Amino acid sequence: MSDQEIGKKIVEGTKLESFLEAYEWVTGHALRVIEANENPDFICERPDGSRVGVELTKVTRDKNLMFAENVLDRKYEIDPYEAADIIHYLR
Repeated sequence: MSDQEIGKKIVEGTKLESFLEAYEWVTGHALRVIEANENPDFICERPDGSRVGVELTKVTRDKNLMFAENVLDRKYEIDPYEAADIIHYLR
């Protein structure tokens, strides 16, 4: 595994922790990480022993729109509701 791939997995692990906390808060059930993969990014296990794959995806906006918002509005992050709309539209 290259240094770049190792770095990517470290970043994904950090993002996964946030997801796992949110998942437990929403569902009341914790997921346990079994292994790190490439596709899906992680294999996790539910409390009942069933396994689930977790694929992390970065939601991005149009670069020109993002640049304009950064310059004009000093907006540097996507609104959570806007992100949900993008995800819903793209699925």
